[in-house]
Amino acid sequence: MRINENPNLDLSGPFEFSTMCMEDLDEVMIIEKSVHSYPWTRGNFIDSIQNKHQGDVLRNSNQVLLGYFIIMQIQKEAHLLNISVHNAIQNHGIGKMMLEKMCSSLQGKDFESILLEVKVSNERAISIYRNHGFIKIGHRRNYYLSVGKKREDAIIMRLVL
Repeated sequence: MRINENPNLDLSGPFEFSTMCMEDLDEVMIIEKSVHSYPWTRGNFIDSIQNKHQGDVLRNSNQVLLGYFIIMQIQKEAHLLNISVHNAIQNHGIGKMMLEKMCSSLQGKDFESILLEVKVSNERAISIYRNHGFIKIGHRRNYYLSVGKKREDAIIMRLVL
């Protein structure tokens, strides 16, 4: 399958996950700025890499970056800090593939659960998380900055491993 007539965004595979590194950040920042109203800064990603948070990138057979995720370990819990998929290929199963990779990478390690926050308005992501077994465990009022400097609530979700 080719997306938007762009052969570089080929989704027929094979796909390759690798550890996020500094050399990935130019591409990561392009995706980050295109999918988030208030994106992480380059410094946020550098801090995550330097602090050895688990960060993975997903590339297609053309070595084009399709998406990424970053997890931070807190005690026996993995906290999903950021998961993003290239705008042009959303709704094609890439987010689900990344969630599956994230969960499988945590199996057999000293983790009991995965925790995340998601904007209440991000119904697509909430649906993906629910379908993957995450359940709502809480609500954070005014957690995210939103359009016009307003604030938006977050849903806290958890998956027991």
